[in-house]
Amino acid sequence: MAEHECIHVSEEDKVLAGFYSQDRLNQNLMAAVSDEDLTQAKQWQLLGGKAATSEIEERIEHHYRNSPLRMLSYWC
Repeated sequence: MAEHECIHVSEEDKVLAGFYSQDRLNQNLMAAVSDEDLTQAKQWQLLGGKAATSEIEERIEHHYRNSPLRMLSYWC
């Protein structure tokens, strides 16, 4: 993956995610997918959330690769 395609989760986000159970991370990821907010879903994925199916995982990755806002405020 090219450097400009990478995102990095901030230390603050990692600490906050530590207060969530795995189930809650998964629920937040799937809620973001349901809301069609795949950028937010990618963030929950990076924080440890797991999508319900590989099809959803692929959808998130496809969106991330093709989104002009994919770098957000996160960097490698």
